[in-house]
Amino acid sequence: VSGAEGMLVVSGEWPDSIKGIIVAAFLPEVDFNNPVEYLVDYSGVLEADTDTLHYFIQLYSGSFVLAPVGISLDPAFVIANFDSISSSQSLPFIDLVDSLASSVRSVGLREQSVRQIPIIILDF
Repeated sequence: VSGAEGMLVVSGEWPDSIKGIIVAAFLPEVDFNNPVEYLVDYSGVLEADTDTLHYFIQLYSGSFVLAPVGISLDPAFVIANFDSISSSQSLPFIDLVDSLASSVRSVGLREQSVRQIPIIILDF
């Protein structure tokens, strides 16, 4: 199994528009204006009543960009209906990259390797 694992830590008061946060793995040429085309996989959901998420994202060998992404709808609804939502080419994601560029990580994986990712800290 290949993948990336790490920890996401959030401090400060969450914006009202964010109902949950995931760490998403994208292809390296990701355009954050249209991320659905580049999304490879994502972590479990960090919900507003918690501040730390330990995650593992299973990935094939190659290069990826990991970035925290806010979810604007109930995360349980989004995950349960992800195939339907993503086929519409519009995800209920809130781009956290522009204001939190230091939270983006590039990662390269070889076959059957697990990369430890430095802690991603979001300070709202």
